[in-house]
Amino acid sequence: MIRGGGAKMITSTKLSVVASILIIVSLIAYVYVEHAQVEETFAIQYGEDELRVLLGESDRFGLEKESWTDAGYLVINKPSNYAWYIKGVGQSLSGKILTIASTHDRTGQQLSAFSSDITSLDRPVGDLDFYSSVEMTFPKKGVWSLDVFVDDRSLGTIKVNARDHIKDRSRHYHDLRRELRYGK
Repeated sequence: MIRGGGAKMITSTKLSVVASILIIVSLIAYVYVEHAQVEETFAIQYGEDELRVLLGESDRFGLEKESWTDAGYLVINKPSNYAWYIKGVGQSLSGKILTIASTHDRTGQQLSAFSSDITSLDRPVGDLDFYSSVEMTFPKKGVWSLDVFVDDRSLGTIKVNARDHIKDRSRHYHDLRRELRYGK
């Protein structure tokens, strides 16, 4: 037995149970953060009968979710072109540069900035009237913060979750259970 200050006594068994619970809660929190849906989306009207789902700030910019891979999420180590829409705010952005600075939230790893020219749209997507296609690759799974800039002006930051490509959903479920159980 461990005797603390005062009249309270804690048995080593109770201490082991508390430590085990803390470890399990920590593992669950880790797995939740690694596999969480951090993307905040909004839908905007495009034409008469089409909606586009974007991630970002509806009055400033958006990353189109349909431009993601067929899997419906960002896949690590797979270069892809991503469609970005930007609001001009009363000015022409044609010919300016859209830059995306990426930082992995857990490790702090920063990638070289992704950049592309901005062009005007013939038909605005909601209030967003400019477009840029940016090729990006995420080398590590987890949550990434994407800082969005037009030239040197910051538009804001969004978070995305990059994952391994999942071919077999049952295998993915098994891997998650193994992570929860063994922390691997």
